[in-house]
Amino acid sequence: MREKLGDWTDKKPLKKGFAIFGWCTFLMGEIVLVFMIVALYLLVSLFWPLITGGACYTPTPRYRIAQAMDIAGVSSKDVFYDLGCGAGSSLVQAKKRGAKVVGVEVEPLRWLVSKLRVRGGKVLMRDMFKVSLTDATVIFIFQYPNVNERLKRKFEKELKSGTKIVSYVWEMEGWKPIKSAGNLHLYVFGESNTVNQRR
Repeated sequence: MREKLGDWTDKKPLKKGFAIFGWCTFLMGEIVLVFMIVALYLLVSLFWPLITGGACYTPTPRYRIAQAMDIAGVSSKDVFYDLGCGAGSSLVQAKKRGAKVVGVEVEPLRWLVSKLRVRGGKVLMRDMFKVSLTDATVIFIFQYPNVNERLKRKFEKELKSGTKIVSYVWEMEGWKPIKSAGNLHLYVFGESNTVNQRR
């Protein structure tokens, strides 16, 4: 009879159960830790551009990007820059129109996504204030007013006359838009920035 009950009283299955429970608890802890690290990274990535001198990440709607392309007349003759290109949506649309595209993104994950989406284009993981814009013919920006002020000083030093700048949402204070469509503002360097100087 005791031989038959041996399986019930054997402690090995109990030890095995505790071992499995221990592994499950360990794995759950690891999963929670990984989840927390990913969540923290995603949270920091939203504000990383702000820390480095740009604006927080807010994607531009695709229909607005299409409108920006239209008002700037982006074509195969253009060298199109997006300063803070995010996931590269504007670069994709400009490339479809035949433009040579250059994106600048400081946040690693969005830079990688943009790089994968924009094959045949250039996507730089750099501070936009340290990238030369001398060959740009069209520049797209979606930055805060204080960032636009800094960009204006950069543009004054680097852009050639006739370069088009499309600013989404925020206007360039002191510059006169050549055209506005909703909250898209088109500036032409050499015209928009000399309005106040002529007075």
